[in-house]
This record gives sequence, C-alpha cells and structure tokens, in this order.
Amino acid sequence: MLIVSVCLSVRVLQEWARNTGRWSEGDPAPYFAQLKTRLRCAFNKAPDIEELKELHARNCEEPYKVYCFTTRKGQHFVRLLLVITTKL
Repeated sequence: MLIVSVCLSVRVLQEWARNTGRWSEGDPAPYFAQLKTRLRCAFNKAPDIEELKELHARNCEEPYKVYCFTTRKGQHFVRLLLVITTKL
C-alpha cells in the first residue's frame, strides 16, 4: 500500500478547479473554502474513494483527513492512502 501526504494548498485547489471547469484563468479569484468543500464532496461521491474517518486527526495543530483510493489493475487491487491537511 502506498501512502501519500498532500497539503491541500491553494495551488492544488486551483488546478482541481481548472480541470473540472469550475474556474479558469481570467475569472475572479476563486473562493478556496468552497472549492475545498466541493473537492471533498467529489471524493465522497466517487465509488473508488473511501474516507477513513478512524484515521482522521481533527483536534490537533495540523488537522488532516485520510482517503483511500482503490483501483483494479488486472487481477490485483491497488490501494493509495491520501492524507489531506484541512487547514488552508
């Protein structure tokens, strides 16, 4: 299993918004709290992404959430754990 830690920075949200058509160059600056919420909603709707609530750390200086991405490669399943900090 591969574990990746990602700081959900302004740049990551901006690229996600650009790729999904929610924001494009020249538009007013996006509201990043709203984009972060939309990204989490997209994760929750995806059938191959599972939120691992038991691994979250919310009451600490650097809170984070953990998501598990599962995909099938031939006969094998590949799992990726994604750790996302929840502060911008």
